[in-house]
This record gives sequence, C-alpha cells and structure tokens, in this order.
Amino acid sequence: MNGRKKYSALSRYRKAGINCLLILIVLLTTLFPACRQVREKTEHKQSRVPRSFVNVEGSYSLYPLVQTWADKYQQSHPTVKITVIPAGSNKALSESELLRTDLGLYSDDRSKILSRNIIPFAVAKDVVVPVMNRFNPAASAIYYKGLSKENLYRIFVTGDITSWSEIPGIEEEVVLSTFTRVDLCGAASIWADYFGTFQENLKGIPVNGDPGMYSAIKNTKGGIGF
Repeated sequence: MNGRKKYSALSRYRKAGINCLLILIVLLTTLFPACRQVREKTEHKQSRVPRSFVNVEGSYSLYPLVQTWADKYQQSHPTVKITVIPAGSNKALSESELLRTDLGLYSDDRSKILSRNIIPFAVAKDVVVPVMNRFNPAASAIYYKGLSKENLYRIFVTGDITSWSEIPGIEEEVVLSTFTRVDLCGAASIWADYFGTFQENLKGIPVNGDPGMYSAIKNTKGGIGF
C-alpha cells in the first residue's frame, strides 16, 4: 500500500514537471520570435538614422538638379543626410573657401575661380535666357516678331526702351518693366557677358535670387528678366 502511494506521488511530480516543462517550452517559443522581431525592428530603425551629413550650398540654377540627385542618393543610403541650400554662386565661393559647406554650387565662368583655393568639376551646362510674363498683352506680337540682341541690349544695358511698343513690329502700348539680379550670381554674370559688359551695368529693378525674379515677372504683365 505504501509503495503504491509513493508511486502515485512520484507520478504526480513527474506530471507536474512535464507540465512545467511544456509551459516553459511554450513561453520560450513565444518570447524568442517576439524578441527577434523587436531586435529586427530596432536594427532596421537604427539603420535608417542618419550618421553622415553633407551640406551643399550655392547656385539657384543648379539647385533643382542637385536636389534630385540628393533625394535619389538618400533613398539608397538612408544613413546619409544631404542638405541642399539655394543661395547663389557668390555665396558658394565664400562658404567653400571658409570651409562652411562641403560642396559649393557655382554656375559661372570656370576660369574665374581657378586661382582660388577651390577644386572645380563640371556637372552640367547652364543656360541663361530672357523670360517675360505670359499674359503680356503684346505676347503674340513678341512671339511672332522675336527680340533681337540689339533689342535686348537696349532693354538691359542702355535702358532706353521703356515700352514694348518701342520695339519695331510691336504696336501694343504696354509698359516694359525690366528686372535684374541684385545678388552676385552666375546667371547675371553670364547674361551681362552676352552683351560684353558686367553684372553691375545691367539696368532694371533689382530682385534677389531666381525666386525673386520669378515672382516679379509673374506679378508684372509687362515684365522681362532672365
């Protein structure tokens, strides 16, 4: 009789031990995947935290192109943060020489910077063209007739054309408002060079940067700039 009781007691202990073991196995199989998922999520999140930073600053005309490159690069390199700031070519030179930016965007004659402590490399061909308000009452005649270099010279350099009707072939009496850049920039330098002069000799209402030029022409029906 005592032997049976001992056997029964041992059986209960064994069953309890087996149940505890089963519970432990269930807990381990449940916790390990969860821990792995948490670790994987943490590692994935950490892999997307920027650890390298690159600052780029300069030319307004190069800004859209370089910003596109930066966005594409960051998609495949999430640990790199690239900040692109449009501020003009002149700012690019000063900030680069003072080591306050990693890369400068310069859109002017390359020969002007060869003597400076800057290493230039070409990334694109920049083009400067005259632009006007699309709702100019004289737009149809301008499109048909076109503007000669002489016309543009009289608009931007001598400043003696103040109405669109003063241009041969255009009859509409529309005040001609000329805009130029107040900030030292590649666009104005190249535009002035086209006429054989310098940026400071260009006539017009001064505006700052490409955004300023765009806004001024957009809000002035007889406006023209570059």
